[in-house]
Amino acid sequence: MARVLFLATNRERTPFPVMPVGPAIVAAHTARAGHEARVLDLMFEESPEAAIERVVAEFRPEVVGASLRNIDNSDLIETKYYLPEIERLLEALRATAPGVPVILGGAATSIEPEALLRLWGPSGRNLVDALLTGDAERRFPELVSRLVAGESTASMSLPGLARISAEGAFEHQRVGLAEPIDGLFDAALFGHTDVARYDRHDGVYPIQTRRGCAFTCTYCTYGSLEGLRTRYRTPEEVALEIERAVARGVVRFEFVDAVFSHPAAHARAVLHEIVRRGLSKRVELSAAGLNPVGVTEELIALMRKAGFTSVSATVEGASTAMLERLQKGFDRDGVARLAAWLPKHGIRTVWIFLIGSPGETRGTVEETFAFIHEHISTKDLVYITNGVRVYRGTGLHRRLVEEGKLAPDANLLEPVFAFSETLPRDWYLARLLAFSRAHPNVVNSFEAGQPIVERLARALGRLPLPRPRWRLLPAIRRLGSPFRAARADALSSSPWPVVVAG
Repeated sequence: MARVLFLATNRERTPFPVMPVGPAIVAAHTARAGHEARVLDLMFEESPEAAIERVVAEFRPEVVGASLRNIDNSDLIETKYYLPEIERLLEALRATAPGVPVILGGAATSIEPEALLRLWGPSGRNLVDALLTGDAERRFPELVSRLVAGESTASMSLPGLARISAEGAFEHQRVGLAEPIDGLFDAALFGHTDVARYDRHDGVYPIQTRRGCAFTCTYCTYGSLEGLRTRYRTPEEVALEIERAVARGVVRFEFVDAVFSHPAAHARAVLHEIVRRGLSKRVELSAAGLNPVGVTEELIALMRKAGFTSVSATVEGASTAMLERLQKGFDRDGVARLAAWLPKHGIRTVWIFLIGSPGETRGTVEETFAFIHEHISTKDLVYITNGVRVYRGTGLHRRLVEEGKLAPDANLLEPVFAFSETLPRDWYLARLLAFSRAHPNVVNSFEAGQPIVERLARALGRLPLPRPRWRLLPAIRRLGSPFRAARADALSSSPWPVVVAG
């Protein structure tokens, strides 16, 4: 048996703090394997380095699993690059627990494993010993047991394990992203984090019904993170997790599948099971991803019946030409149907639009803005991001390399963005600001990233206001936006490289 510390490094609270569900689930499986597991969640720690020192002194871990959720916030204008802060946390860990094996996991490790290892591995800054990519619920406990038995990561053979050899070569035993996920989940969060505190800060209990995504959107990393093959939990297992959390006082849940509504047959089965168990009157449900593929009005009505009060519609655009370029799998008419059905059935919506990716023009921008004006309820929120973050292994990355716009070995650990060469950036920024001023429910990414937004969210968190609190933003903006205006050169003088492509 070993004492295993899980370090949840994510401290981002915009738009709301996310519970460390990954570390909690892996910790639960590690405990079931006979080890003593503890999660240190750094989200609300005023001094995270001091918290690390305190817990290491108390717990005396023999193995540490550090979780890296995101590299950056994928925003061209108000970029938040998380690695410098996380590096300081790993330095505090290494200084406090010298000689303790540190294994880096989490979603971001599957995106840039080699770059992360060369930065933080033994041949770099020596802050982590190895990386573990892919699903870790079964593999991490095995890794711990083998470390306890005297095996080292330098000689270990384990799917998903990545390391730098003594000769400096990157070694990664790639893992197949097709393993069944039934039986992996339970209400482990309650044993490892303060669920009630997250709720007070507008955080929600995250639920996965499946892993994997069959869509091939050009910019998206889900294929690298979870695979293209969809792996399902049974509807009974999903509903049972919700039921157990409700018994512990949880009301608000968010489905965090890549796209909750696809395939629609599985979504319907989960919703019917929630209704069958009588949970629909006891919960407020949301989904972090919803798009029009396969969605019918009957499904939207069933979502409302099951307890849905809000969703995030990740449509990215309302120009059929741009939706085709992004390989979204639906067109403008599909978005229009969704925009009609959701308010009809009383489901509030955050609409996510991505504008400025390669191929965007004045005409396609105007199509999207006209759609927002004509079809989206003023009670709903529209969130606009500008340009697109380039991640290795995506269709966008491959195209930029093929076109000679990006070197095959370009460093993508630090943010690199793509912006359309057929969209004049000065015209677009002026048009975007004018449109958002005329539409109080339209929030730009550079507004939402301001520190005042987090301060406002904290202040609202102390008041008994309706959830989710993003519903209040249109009203606040009508009274007078507290957000800072964008710089005049915001799209032309990004602090990070911008690849201009057609």
